[in-house]
Amino acid sequence: MRKLQKYLDDFIGIFFPDLCLACMDEHPMQDDILCVECYYGLPETGFHLIDKNQMFNKLAGKVWFEKATALFYFQKDGPTQKLIHNLKYDDQINVGIYLGKYYGVILKRSNWCHDIDLIIPVPLHKRKLQKRGYNQSQLLAEGLSESLGIPYSKKALLRVTNSKSQTKKNLLERLYNVESVFQANPRFSLKGMHVLIVDDVMTTGATMVACADAIYEVTKDVKISFVSMLYVE
Repeated sequence: MRKLQKYLDDFIGIFFPDLCLACMDEHPMQDDILCVECYYGLPETGFHLIDKNQMFNKLAGKVWFEKATALFYFQKDGPTQKLIHNLKYDDQINVGIYLGKYYGVILKRSNWCHDIDLIIPVPLHKRKLQKRGYNQSQLLAEGLSESLGIPYSKKALLRVTNSKSQTKKNLLERLYNVESVFQANPRFSLKGMHVLIVDDVMTTGATMVACADAIYEVTKDVKISFVSMLYVE
């Protein structure tokens, strides 16, 4: 039976070859997502090993938080950009779960999340969620939750305004664009918790700051940390 399945997989592979979702080439695969070369060559930041890392310093002074980390550096037109593009725009939801689980293993090994009580993905507005069909940050949170053994909630934080894309905006425009966009769910108490806000890409930090501000409006008795899959220098 196993030999038959292998022959079937090989036959299907002739017409539908497995492509690495980072370089989009047909190479020997390390797993279902990445080829061997990309798996070992993606630019990890190592931020979880540095208290006041680049991401921490970029957010410092904008909002009160405990710690911040990101998995990979963003590379324009490079493998990391392609990974996130496949996740956000090409319905490759397996990329989100994979990256979350991947980073979760790293963070668990370093004990970075030892005091986190709840993982909260940056929410999408219901219109955008309906159009896309999924929230990429929620997929990342699911993967992190599975690896870390920490619950996540998609209901703790709400997006009440359907803001425009942040992609081509500068810092001030990004801050204005997400002002009053998020709202902590009054039916979901975060009092006394240490929560981890998860986003896919961290550029200026405006989205993360807005999420934290929304939570602090409901309760001050909460600790907040941040994690992103990509960090833009």
